[in-house]
Amino acid sequence: MEQIEPSGEEPADRLKRLKQRIEEEIGPQCGLEDLYQDEFWDSRVAQLSKAGEFFHLGNFTLGYIDKGDANDYILIPGQKTTVITVDSKCPRDKILRVISE
Repeated sequence: MEQIEPSGEEPADRLKRLKQRIEEEIGPQCGLEDLYQDEFWDSRVAQLSKAGEFFHLGNFTLGYIDKGDANDYILIPGQKTTVITVDSKCPRDKILRVISE
């Protein structure tokens, strides 16, 4: 999976590059709504990683959250959690495949 964090690149540039890659591989109508880093999710991602370690599943690397709203969320852990907001009707499997390559 592409590292979203430490490099000489600015976070905004990395996020822009990730968005561009998703839209190039799936198309501009892929349901991508927003892409940002949000510390709000950091503690939840840390808890998921701890649960993964406890159950010998490894660290949390990527997650898709469907809360039943109009938008769903894809979480990518890092120094700050990257959040991708997508339309609930997006091609979820395709987006997750592109992100994890």
